[in-house]
Amino acid sequence: MRLLLSGLFEHPAVFWLMLRDYVRMNVALGPELRGMMADAIETRLPGLTQPVMLVRGGRDLLVPAKWFLRAARLTDAAQVVQIPGRGHAVHISAAERLVQALRSFLLEGKLPSGTAGKLSGGN
Repeated sequence: MRLLLSGLFEHPAVFWLMLRDYVRMNVALGPELRGMMADAIETRLPGLTQPVMLVRGGRDLLVPAKWFLRAARLTDAAQVVQIPGRGHAVHISAAERLVQALRSFLLEGKLPSGTAGKLSGGN
């Protein structure tokens, strides 16, 4: 249900891209979605050793804010960004803002420990 509702906060093109991809996947879609839901990524996040930047849309229903902030703590994220008013597909609906955040992160390099939790934006 969250997947369907998340479309409310996406660029209109995202719906057609998702529909095309789901149709193309055909019978593999069910097992793929079940596998994604069963994957407890939280158990692997603390093992990341490279600098981490996490990004979510402020209205992302697939990645709730509470889980996003938990992931930031588990990875000791160097930078976390919420893009206000956007849904899950920020790479489409807010591409310019995403590129700005990525450029900043990549040019700054690894931030010192203890900077996790820098939050730009909000819902």
